[in-house]
Amino acid sequence: MTISQRRRLAMIGAAVILGAGALGACGSDDSADTATTQTTTQTTGSPTTPTGSNTISVNEEQDRDALLAAMKEGAVVIYFRHGATDRGGYDDYQAPRSEQRLLSEEGQEQSRTIGEAFKTNDIDASRILTSPYERNKDMAELAFGRSDGEEVKLLGEGERSDLDYSYLMSLFSEPLEPGKNLVIFSHSDPLRAVTGVSLPEGGAVVVRPGPDPVVLGSLTPEDWSALAG
Repeated sequence: MTISQRRRLAMIGAAVILGAGALGACGSDDSADTATTQTTTQTTGSPTTPTGSNTISVNEEQDRDALLAAMKEGAVVIYFRHGATDRGGYDDYQAPRSEQRLLSEEGQEQSRTIGEAFKTNDIDASRILTSPYERNKDMAELAFGRSDGEEVKLLGEGERSDLDYSYLMSLFSEPLEPGKNLVIFSHSDPLRAVTGVSLPEGGAVVVRPGPDPVVLGSLTPEDWSALAG
C-alpha cells in the first residue's frame, strides 16, 4: 500500500469517527431510546439504583393499585416517556415537523389510552408540560387535548456528556398543591439521569415531590391499558 493510500484510509476513518460522534450528540434521547426499547422488560417496579450527585430516591416500589391511589390522591408528578415512535426522521426539535421522529399508530393509541385512564379513574392533570419535540406535544394533545407549554429545559442543557438536569430536579423537588398533579411528557435520558429508572416508550414513573423526592413506582403501557378498563 502506498503512502497516499494510507493517508486516504486514515482520513476516511477519521470522518467516520467524527460522524458517529455528531450523531450521538444530536437529539434528546434517540440512542438511549433505542437501547431502552430493546432491553427494558420491566413491569411495574424494579428500577435500577440511581447514580451520581443529582439523583432522587427510588426506595418505594408500589404496585399498580397503590400507584393509582397515589395519583388519585394527588400532589404527585407523573413523568411519561413519549409513546412508541416510527423511528424515522431526525431527533432535532428545531427540525420541521415533517422531518422529525413522530409517534407511530401504536404510540398514538397509547396516548389516547393514557387519557382514558386519567378520565376513568378521575386522576387530576392540573398542569401538563412537554418537551419541545412534536411527539411529546402530540402525546399531550391526544391524551388530554391540551398542554400548558413546552419546556426546552426538560431536555437538559450543556454538552451531551455532561448535561444539566437541574430544571427537572426542581420540578421533582417542589411540593404540589394538595390534590393537584403535574404531568410531564418527555424522554428517557433526563429521567434516567436523575433517578436511574429506564422506561419503555409510553411508560411513566410516579414521583412524590418535595425537598427529598421519592419515585413511588413505574407504570408500563400495559398498566395504563388496564387502568383505562
